[in-house]
Amino acid sequence: MVNLSYAEKEEIDSIELKDLIPSGEHYSYHHDLLQYGIDGIVHIFVMRRARAVVEGTKDVKKFLQELGITLEKHDWDVHLPCLPLERLEKEGIFIPKMAHIPYTCLFQVEDEIKGRSRSPLEYMNDGCFRSGNFVQTGTEIREIRKIVQLFNCDYFNVLAHTHFRDPRFLKNPQKTHSPSFNRNDLTEEGLRERETLLSLISTYNRETGESHHKDWSEDDFKDPNTVEAGILFGQRMWEDSVRDMEEYFKRMEDLGPTTTTSKPDLVGIARKVIDYYSQLFEL
Repeated sequence: MVNLSYAEKEEIDSIELKDLIPSGEHYSYHHDLLQYGIDGIVHIFVMRRARAVVEGTKDVKKFLQELGITLEKHDWDVHLPCLPLERLEKEGIFIPKMAHIPYTCLFQVEDEIKGRSRSPLEYMNDGCFRSGNFVQTGTEIREIRKIVQLFNCDYFNVLAHTHFRDPRFLKNPQKTHSPSFNRNDLTEEGLRERETLLSLISTYNRETGESHHKDWSEDDFKDPNTVEAGILFGQRMWEDSVRDMEEYFKRMEDLGPTTTTSKPDLVGIARKVIDYYSQLFEL
């Protein structure tokens, strides 16, 4: 297995919450890579394991039980597969400490650093106290246990534009940075893949024009098309995250040395994280 040295893990985990606040120059590292990027890795991990169910070598109930996946009812009255992020750590996969903290919690940290205050209810609405996650003061962390809700509708924010940023799926590859897109910009392959991946989040009835969040069940893990689409779903999330980070690297390069030598090298750390997961999952 591809691994990081103890020193590299220590370096990655040396980052403090205050270095990643939303108004800071390094927010992208946490939001794009540690949140959406690693969530994409979780999708790949789960759905690759689900191939054993499709192949008939493992019972679906045993598969879910072994990985600790639960089908929990979500806010929109549908069920989503949920997996504690720490489950990957039990498999020997390194997870950066800050990846356990929802990016919404960084708003609380920023408020504390800047002397602002909001009610606990506002933070709860931001998702800061969901799934057993708590942040206390600007630097102290307690009870970290992120639970990833696979195929949550929040990922629509990533997949809605992923194919429009990838020259492989555009009729005009030079248009990847266009401020506006529509379906006609995509190749047939791009359009087909985009609709397939989005169908894992919601279902659309062309006759009624109504869209509904997908209600996941055990049977979905038995379906070969769903499982393979789920793997691709995670891969596209990861690719989009890496694409965002390349823009972040360019932005940091343009800014030049703006941080003190006492702060961690966020760009170098981000590259280590990308290389680790790209090699581990052969992406």
